[in-house]
Amino acid sequence: MAPVPVYANLVLAGLPIAEFGTESQQAELLGAMSAGQAKFSAAIAEIAMNSAIATQVTATRDGDGWRLDGSKAMVPDGAVADFILVPAVTGDSTSVFIVPTATSGVTVTAAEVGISGDRAAHLALDAVAVAGEALLGSEGQGEEILTWIEERANIGHCAMQLGVTEEAMKRTAEYVSERKQFGISLGSFQALAMRMADSYIDVEGIRSTYWLALWRLSNGQDARAEVRAAKWWACDAAHRVVCTAQHLHGGMGADIEYPIHRFYLLAKQISFMLGNAGQQLEQLGKLLAADDSLGFRALEV
Repeated sequence: MAPVPVYANLVLAGLPIAEFGTESQQAELLGAMSAGQAKFSAAIAEIAMNSAIATQVTATRDGDGWRLDGSKAMVPDGAVADFILVPAVTGDSTSVFIVPTATSGVTVTAAEVGISGDRAAHLALDAVAVAGEALLGSEGQGEEILTWIEERANIGHCAMQLGVTEEAMKRTAEYVSERKQFGISLGSFQALAMRMADSYIDVEGIRSTYWLALWRLSNGQDARAEVRAAKWWACDAAHRVVCTAQHLHGGMGADIEYPIHRFYLLAKQISFMLGNAGQQLEQLGKLLAADDSLGFRALEV
């Protein structure tokens, strides 16, 4: 639950730099990251947004470098980032640039605190000049890189959601075991025990789908359907787990000086990052409709 930029730093930026970066980019940037000398993020929060409200950055050639103009919204931990990965339109394609936030023309504005206490930022680029070495991967490879990042980001959400729901469930089990009503512990009531059993099933559902998707990604296998299914579990099942935790804590669950509400808030936030449960199902349905083999693979699982 600690509000630290681990996800933005390692998942959104560290992994793609390790995968697509040049040797010099990896040595300089990943070295600074591992030494704690620089923090990173990526401006990809708009992937699941409606195109009508999404913002855009354009990149035009400027000698041996590039000029970036435009804006991006809700960059995770963007206000503390020293470098931000920024997708930009380059002609008829998309490319990704590693932009130092200290560069002239870059404005990072801290957004309001999110529902779980997180801090995102809005990014504005006004005639920002970056060197050719700022390009991640090759020109026009942006869509491939963004798809790659999105899959790992969603798996990162599943990992965080597993930790949030499992800890919320454990704390709730301890609470109902100690809290007494009518002289006996709440945990001895059959209705409460059944709700805790349902929470256990949901947590294990998040765990198993997450590990399957992660295993396929780690082994270089097609994991598009598995990632969507895992994120759906991480959204849908988490809602039931944290609602049960709040409910079984009774009045204590409504007391903001008691920590259980923080699990509810973070679980809800994760559920809406890069697409909620309904959006994940929609994308999964499109995958299954387009490729029968994905459906057969799901049946085998």
